[in-house]
Amino acid sequence: MNIVITAGGTEEKIDEVRKITNMSTGKLGARMAEEFMKINSKLTIENIGKTNIDYYRIFYICNKNSVKPKVSVGNSHLITIIETTDVNSVEWSIGAVLGKNKIDYFIHSMAISDYKFAEAYYDRGSAHDMDLVEIDTSSKMKSNNDEIYLRLVKTPKIIDTIKTESPETSLISFKLMNNVSEEDLIETARKQLQRTKSDVVICNDLKVIKQGNHQAFAVSDNSVIELKDKDDIANFIVRFTE
Repeated sequence: MNIVITAGGTEEKIDEVRKITNMSTGKLGARMAEEFMKINSKLTIENIGKTNIDYYRIFYICNKNSVKPKVSVGNSHLITIIETTDVNSVEWSIGAVLGKNKIDYFIHSMAISDYKFAEAYYDRGSAHDMDLVEIDTSSKMKSNNDEIYLRLVKTPKIIDTIKTESPETSLISFKLMNNVSEEDLIETARKQLQRTKSDVVICNDLKVIKQGNHQAFAVSDNSVIELKDKDDIANFIVRFTE
């Protein structure tokens, strides 16, 4: 069985030393991959010599700086780690994997940047009239301006393309919101479920995560299941693929 897991965040370059990124560490993605690898280890031990056993083969697409799953030597041939940086590299990596492999399940937990850097400017105008001048960002920007202005542009919604590129793949997507009611969180997850044609959406609230609790809800067409922490989420997803 072929599975894609995306994990961690993305980073959008501003200049040679600066970038826009987010707080996603990739710990949840790594935890999910490790849970699948545990099952592979069990299959290997219990079914030595049998050739009809369907192992989990993982394509793990992650930020180069994110947490990586701990994989035993016996499982190393069953996981391919693909490191990415910005949204474009994630989009390219996903397209390459889907184009070359039949993927049974796509687990999209990566925090994709909604915006990427376009240009930087400083204002040489007066207090009443702005006169923006573009800054050269091909190397390190100088820090001699009291204020600079960054123009950001929207990035592609990668999650919306998965089922278009691979209609037969079962899609598990994630939705993070901040400081909303449980009802709003679940309603937003239902909208994502329909828009992306996901089979299930795992949704949670940043305010709860900051309190040290990774509580989430698994929302599908006909159910809402509460999940109490990262382990619970990982176990739910493994059961979902069985």
